[in-house]
Amino acid sequence: MGHSANSLLGLEHPDAKWRAIRRFSTTELLAPRRLAALQSLCRDKVQGLVRRVSELAERGEPVRVRHVVLDMALSLMLSTIYSVDLDPESTAVFRAVVEEAMLLIGTANLSDLFPAIAALDLQGVRRRVAELFTITYRQYDEQVARRRPERDAGEARRNDLLNVVLDMEREWQQKGSVLSHDAMRVLFTVRTCHFFYDHLSF
Repeated sequence: MGHSANSLLGLEHPDAKWRAIRRFSTTELLAPRRLAALQSLCRDKVQGLVRRVSELAERGEPVRVRHVVLDMALSLMLSTIYSVDLDPESTAVFRAVVEEAMLLIGTANLSDLFPAIAALDLQGVRRRVAELFTITYRQYDEQVARRRPERDAGEARRNDLLNVVLDMEREWQQKGSVLSHDAMRVLFTVRTCHFFYDHLSF
């Protein structure tokens, strides 16, 4: 999948790609202007969360706090990256994928303890994690495939991170940059998973 070749966790510090990805993360993902622009979006998502809880209360249904908070966190991240929201069914699927991936990553794995037998993947942990990341990568690829024709057709520009990446792709290619489609796919996937994971204690 190329995950380890593009993830900050898998790159040697201070490898050139590690520095480039970290620089992009700092200047784009965590830039003050980007965080300031998120304030109104955060308010909208919190208001949506309150409405959702109120609707459940009115119907006399139990509120699964963990799920509604995770769904709000996912909605916030996807709006920031792609300017989209998933439907409830897709949100539930993504939530389940991330939760399983995080649990597997934290699982004691014989392959990590005994490098000589790592290739055998006796517990199937690496194989399953690869399958889960493939699902999340598909989301990024689908969003890119939708956005390119919109841009080519001159549709209204969206102020999200995906547009930033697509704007810079040609520059990266011309300069022979280590940043690429694959690197951004890993970065956005991992960032979404980490943001999601931060809320798993609910």
